[in-house]
Amino acid sequence: MKVIGKTIAALLLLSTLISGCSVKEDEQATVSSDVSETQETTVATATSTEPMAPLPEPVAVRMSEGLPETEAGNELVIPTDAYAAVIDSIINYIDNYDPADPDLTYIGKGEFSGIEEAILGGDPYNDIGYAYVDVNWDNIAELAILDMTDGYGFMVLELYSYNSNYGIHPILHGYSNDRVYLSTWGYIVRSFIDEDTMSVRSYAFTDDRHGTMFIEAYYTVRAEDGVHLVNTSYEDRIFSTSFDNYYVLDYGVLSEYEIYEELEYYESYTYTDCPCHYGTITPLSEY
Repeated sequence: MKVIGKTIAALLLLSTLISGCSVKEDEQATVSSDVSETQETTVATATSTEPMAPLPEPVAVRMSEGLPETEAGNELVIPTDAYAAVIDSIINYIDNYDPADPDLTYIGKGEFSGIEEAILGGDPYNDIGYAYVDVNWDNIAELAILDMTDGYGFMVLELYSYNSNYGIHPILHGYSNDRVYLSTWGYIVRSFIDEDTMSVRSYAFTDDRHGTMFIEAYYTVRAEDGVHLVNTSYEDRIFSTSFDNYYVLDYGVLSEYEIYEELEYYESYTYTDCPCHYGTITPLSEY
């Protein structure tokens, strides 16, 4: 079958975004600027869009073995005290887990929690790990809480950034039905599935480093004549059932096999070909 991802529209976007794992910094900045002019910015937080209260100032440390390096000779700033507070809150949540306690939470917890799923899986201390990674090339480490058992790679359960003026900022939340992965060049792919729909969506980080901006999505819509595969570059049109407008491109009714094939092909552009190299990932059991 002719691969849908090779349509002119997809190629124009993807050839700009994904030129390989060694994209130059000035090219990345240009892409970010171009996208931010046309796309809306979304910020995912646990219960509020307000940043959290400031925590201790970040501590500058030399790059250690296994940590991703942004530029030769640069230091990666790791806000160790702030991120320790996050990890402590997650461990406290695991230690005292009680689904009947509405007040029990951890920093940045969303409505659906991959960490809670890991607890129910039985071995959260060994199944969950954390890593420091500079995914947006600003020399300030993000804290990634990762599923170490995921068969596709290291799925992001939670991702946090830090700003000395605002403190910790939760950016991403992942769980089994909304899998989140980071790529080497700093883009994000989300694979969502429920009873009626599937989607693969790609995002980039906003210029303020504390949110994400939408790039493109392929998604399914169940209609009377069958399941359609649709593409859009407008976030508010994801899962739109209007097939005959300027904002979406309908590829028509496809079989379940064809849909999986095309979504996997698109996902390979944004994640599989260049997954994020986290370096050292520490299980919570070793924290």
